[in-house]
Amino acid sequence: METYTRYTYYLKKGDDSFVAGQPATETADGLVAVTLYGYEAGYLLENWKKYYWDASGNFTAPEGLPSHSEAVLRMKVTDQASTIKDQQDTIDGQDKTIKAQGTDISTANTTIASLQQVAGKIGGQAAKTSVELATANETISSLQAVAGKIGGMVAKLQVASQATAE
Repeated sequence: METYTRYTYYLKKGDDSFVAGQPATETADGLVAVTLYGYEAGYLLENWKKYYWDASGNFTAPEGLPSHSEAVLRMKVTDQASTIKDQQDTIDGQDKTIKAQGTDISTANTTIASLQQVAGKIGGQAAKTSVELATANETISSLQAVAGKIGGMVAKLQVASQATAE
């Protein structure tokens, strides 16, 4: 993309509407400020005696040299192209951010699904453990009942054994 540097020169307007003196870079009484773009400034410095103001007061280049209005138009097009490029770069950056966030959301959703599966397995194991604990408690109760019966039998045997011994 072509870029344009702006140059401001101060020109003396002659009685015939042509530039009446060498372009200056400093302002002074009686000089008119003219802003030019890139290559146009070079032409002015080389051909300043040929530049003039037309009947409408527009600063005009001599035949065969680029006109000031064309340079202004090119500058505006270049400025707009630069603005469009900047906006496209911003959009591209936002698009990348959105896509990255989409990936983050997708990863988070996958992680949530995995955690839900793990939670389901843990819940299943907890239920199984609860059933096994209930079974173990029943077994302990049964063993305690049997132990009680055995204890009762042992007591009867001891009483019978003492009675026979007397």
